[in-house]
Amino acid sequence: MWRTLRRRFLARERYANEIHAELEFHVQMRADELQEGGLPRQAALRQARVELGNPDTIRQDVRNAGFGAWIEPLFLDLRFGLRMLRKRPGVTLIGVASLAVGIGVCTFFFSQFNAMVLRPLPGSRAPHELVATSESFSYPTFERFRELDALAAAAAYIGPTPFNVAFDSESGGARVFGHLVSPDYFSVLGVVPAAGRFFSPETERIGSQAVVVISDSFWRRRLNADPEAVGRTLRVNGRTATIVGVAPDGFRGVFPVNPADVFLPVTAGGSAAPELQGDVLRDAEADRFQVVARLAGGVSMGAAEAALDTVARGRDAAPAGVDDEIRREGRQVTLLRAGRVGRLTTRQLWLVVGLNGLLVALVLSLACANLAGLLIARAEDRRREMAFRFAVGAGRGRLIRQLLTECVMLALAGGAAGVFFSWSLVRAAESVTAATAAPFEMNLRIDLAVCLFVAAVAAAAGVGIGLAPAFAATRRGVTDVLKSGFPASLRGYRRFGFRNLFVGYQVAVSVMLLLVVGYLVIGFQRFSGIDPGFDTADLTMFEIDPARDGYSPPQAAEMLAEIPERLGALGAVTSAAVAGRAPLGDVFASAAGRSGFRVSTAASAGGGPPVEESVVRRRVGAGYFAALGIPVVRGREFAKRDQERSEASETTPTPAVVNRTLARRLFGGGPVGQPLRAADRRYVVVGVVQDSRSSFLNADPAPTMFLPFPETRPGGGPPRAATVLIRGVAGLDSIDAARRELARFHAELTLFNVRTVNEHLERFDRMIWFNSGQFGGLGLFGLALASLGLASVTAHAVARRRKEIGIRRALGAGRSDVLRLVLREGAVLAAAGAVSGCAGAFLLARSLSSLLADFARMFAASAGDPLLLVGVPLLLVGITFLFCYVPARRAVRIEPASALRAEQ
Repeated sequence: MWRTLRRRFLARERYANEIHAELEFHVQMRADELQEGGLPRQAALRQARVELGNPDTIRQDVRNAGFGAWIEPLFLDLRFGLRMLRKRPGVTLIGVASLAVGIGVCTFFFSQFNAMVLRPLPGSRAPHELVATSESFSYPTFERFRELDALAAAAAYIGPTPFNVAFDSESGGARVFGHLVSPDYFSVLGVVPAAGRFFSPETERIGSQAVVVISDSFWRRRLNADPEAVGRTLRVNGRTATIVGVAPDGFRGVFPVNPADVFLPVTAGGSAAPELQGDVLRDAEADRFQVVARLAGGVSMGAAEAALDTVARGRDAAPAGVDDEIRREGRQVTLLRAGRVGRLTTRQLWLVVGLNGLLVALVLSLACANLAGLLIARAEDRRREMAFRFAVGAGRGRLIRQLLTECVMLALAGGAAGVFFSWSLVRAAESVTAATAAPFEMNLRIDLAVCLFVAAVAAAAGVGIGLAPAFAATRRGVTDVLKSGFPASLRGYRRFGFRNLFVGYQVAVSVMLLLVVGYLVIGFQRFSGIDPGFDTADLTMFEIDPARDGYSPPQAAEMLAEIPERLGALGAVTSAAVAGRAPLGDVFASAAGRSGFRVSTAASAGGGPPVEESVVRRRVGAGYFAALGIPVVRGREFAKRDQERSEASETTPTPAVVNRTLARRLFGGGPVGQPLRAADRRYVVVGVVQDSRSSFLNADPAPTMFLPFPETRPGGGPPRAATVLIRGVAGLDSIDAARRELARFHAELTLFNVRTVNEHLERFDRMIWFNSGQFGGLGLFGLALASLGLASVTAHAVARRRKEIGIRRALGAGRSDVLRLVLREGAVLAAAGAVSGCAGAFLLARSLSSLLADFARMFAASAGDPLLLVGVPLLLVGITFLFCYVPARRAVRIEPASALRAEQ
């Protein structure tokens, strides 16, 4: 017991003495500041003690208070840290700016990850219990799924699917997206209506009155938050439906990244939605429904997946949407976490987290390494201060804590600035509209989770940055430092010092970032701004979907066939055509092989086996190539009669038009009149057209086969959405004329996505430029930090070696010798970092190419670019020479006599 009391007494006494020494040092520093302002020394000391407290009095208070006064040093550390940061505004500004960009970029990418993965499904109960299938199944298969003991409940849905919605007072409607859901959809998700009711199996039966549930966003946007909205009627896909409920705020479907505004029960039938035509609820081959389920208590996701897979294996073929990896494994069910906003498989999640996480980690570590290098350089200058504080009784742990406090304060300031920077990036990202058919919303925001993440990253960065400088500044050597103001041994140039390692790392990461980002940016740019292969001047487009405006299949086919003739006869229109989709309508419309549609010739030219080729398939109407200005090289383009020739007939082949690339690969010469086969279908080539671009991520023309649109197969479903292209007369409003003409004959037809073709192409360009700016900004930021690190280290090395340089000059060293001496360190660091960075960038690009096909195409398009292979090393050499030459020139002008007389 006596020993315990003695240890406590000695610890308290040592603690009180450290507080006394620390406060005495602060009083002396404050007195120096006041004396510089004009106060006499004694008056300055008295005022400093009034402001900060009397060290003797506070030491006695600490002794009396025991260990309850631990809070006092914290205030001293904070106060002194603020003073030191204010006294060195250059280092403070550089540190805050570096960390602001590094933490800001990190926060922006984390906000994306938070929005897609971490944020729970809004409005749902126990979202962690929800799972969903990534494949589609038939409704009878779904009914067998929900009988399994592994699932507490299950629901089926189709979505996102488009709806044409209008009020009775409107002549036209609006295009919205929603879900076709089984009646127990909302109860499975555990969602409570904000108004009215949801569907129930007892109420919603086949043939019952059509009802609809709307989202809170739709209620506010289209109904002006009408409190009497429940009970009103809407015209949904040409059929009257009654609003029975409003979903809670934030709920936009199972995966809100593709938000749904309208929910219709699957019992509404084919008259309400084309997806429900026929006996789809009893057809075991109609794989159209995705399944969302709630796991039973104690059942893992893997066990539920295995149970579902056992049921799904009873079918003859794997379901639609199963990728090759799953098909090889023989698995037919893959479950996703449905309790989050984004729809990501495990592989996609690892790709997103891996690529973004790696780039963010590199940028953040670059900012931290740059600031750590600056603080290490400053730590050498603070050794005299640390030695004085050692001499008056401060312990090393106390001084390290003080220095870490300064670094954490600097990091928190950088984190606060980083939040503002990330907010500006979020605003910029929201202004870019995703060029996708269905709406895509990330709903990025700086919420509590993001702020906590920033605080944690800033605190960790502050501690990590401050450790090396703190240990460097508190190395023992009090007598030598206080006696001469210079270390006992001259360290000079150190190949593997902390400071040089940090700078070498900065250079390596900077080169790595520049090359990887260069692969992405140049690859992106090579896919943008390329001639699409047709004339876009005065070319306008809009989309229609007759089947969702209540038109029967024959009516829809007749309308699509007559629209080009009606619009082409207008004075403001020179030509018009219809197509199944807009030109370059898909961001990732694929190169050959991605579509999975393969055609073959009857036999090769030499009588050998047939030639087979994967093609991109497009459906276009009569006059399409003339309207776009794509030349017909051989044969002819489609005529109106071609739309009446059935694809299902074995005796009458379907006419087809091919581009020059496909004609060259299949036939090598003139293919007009040649037959083609695909599965059980027969085609005959009636024309060859000039190559045009197939997608934004495929600059080279892909082999493409064009088929008639609309197709009129007997017993087939109604034509889906169509794109109408109009070549107008310059100076006239062709769209307004088209609207009036269509309103005369088809008043209920909904026109949506009205835009010029140039505006359509600019949407893709904006996405590409935004992504290029994102990645390009990372590369430039890394280059700036590496340059700053080289400059600061070289300048500090010159200042520290001033006496050494003076001695060398006194012994006869010339200006060129001194210049070479100073430049050597920067050259070695730059060379080592450049080699390491090039190797790392090459390995990273290869790894990403093996995982992601789109990145592989971009890498292949930019890997041999001399701007990257030669330009990046030359840029680094030039910047290294510039930032090392300026302090080297200053070193050349050092006079030997003044250097030898100087204290340091």
